[in-house]
Amino acid sequence: MTKKTKRTRKPSAELSSSAAEASELLNQPLKTRKSQITVPLLRLQLGVLAVVVAVMSLMSVIAWQYWQHQKLQADWFAQEQVIFNQRTQINELLVELDDQLQQQVALKADISTAGELLADQNLSMSLLDEEVTRLTGLLADRDKQLKVTKSTYQRNLSSQLKREKARLRSSEQALAQEKQMLAAQEAAVKSKMGDVSEWEKKKAEFDKLYASSALEVENEKRIDKLMAQFNSLRVDLNVVNECDKDYLYRYNEAKSVLNHIRTFIQKYEMKQEYYFYVISNDSQITSQNRRLCLKE
Repeated sequence: MTKKTKRTRKPSAELSSSAAEASELLNQPLKTRKSQITVPLLRLQLGVLAVVVAVMSLMSVIAWQYWQHQKLQADWFAQEQVIFNQRTQINELLVELDDQLQQQVALKADISTAGELLADQNLSMSLLDEEVTRLTGLLADRDKQLKVTKSTYQRNLSSQLKREKARLRSSEQALAQEKQMLAAQEAAVKSKMGDVSEWEKKKAEFDKLYASSALEVENEKRIDKLMAQFNSLRVDLNVVNECDKDYLYRYNEAKSVLNHIRTFIQKYEMKQEYYFYVISNDSQITSQNRRLCLKE
């Protein structure tokens, strides 16, 4: 800028000098002026030319500075756009980072909730284990009591069966004696009665009575045999061991024998002792709710 100022001032000084010379020339005589007019005019032309050159140089400098200003402004706009894009990317990254932080916070909350649920479940499992232990102890005590009760019942039932068998043997002996007595009576009747029809009538009644007594004895023998078969199977009717095939076979065989005993005593209307035997064993089957899996 300093150089441009010097260039613009130099032609002005020259113009002033030329003007002074022109004034002096006008004050001189005409001949002298004619001889001297060409030199100032030439200087004036040179001064004007210098001014034009200076103006053109100044304009070129201004145009170059304007071009530099436009270029700098374009670069500034480009840098502003780059900065804006970078700020946009940074803002997007900040938003994404904020979302990730929120997800991490939510995940930590879920983990904390899951931990609390797990702690509650562990506490529930502990309480359930304690309850299972308590119930197992109660079940063991109940099994022990049931075994004692069953053993006592079977022992009492065995004693009762022995007494019944003794009574049956006594009844058989009484029936045999009665048969002999009836036979003697029959012989007496035959010897005394001459009426054949009366004798046949009495004989028919005797045969009917004898057949009924003999059938009752045979039925009791049959029931005793079935009860002995049932006892020989050695099963606990209120327990089902599902993993022991032999036990399951004996268990089902015992149920079948018990059903056969029930049908038999109902068909022939036998004594109440046999009904009690069937009912006591059948109640164990009906009330049983224990299914085990014990392998030998």
